[in-house]
Amino acid sequence: MAQQPPSNIEEFTVAYKALVDTEWIDNPANPTDHLKGFIGQGERIWLHPDHSGIGPLWQQARLVDKTLRYIHFHDFKKQ
Repeated sequence: MAQQPPSNIEEFTVAYKALVDTEWIDNPANPTDHLKGFIGQGERIWLHPDHSGIGPLWQQARLVDKTLRYIHFHDFKKQ
């Protein structure tokens, strides 16, 4: 699975809001041994302007706690 190149967290500036309760994971390249967490409906995340809405099933995003994780892009709407 191809992933986006690593980015500086300050570059994640395009706000999106969760349409549904969804999850994040820390490493989509390792589906059997990764951290995962919850993103509630209405919660915001931020995408990199060069990667917004493109690429693989999992897309890198900055979460509210200022960590970079991977999310399902189709669960979010641009703000």
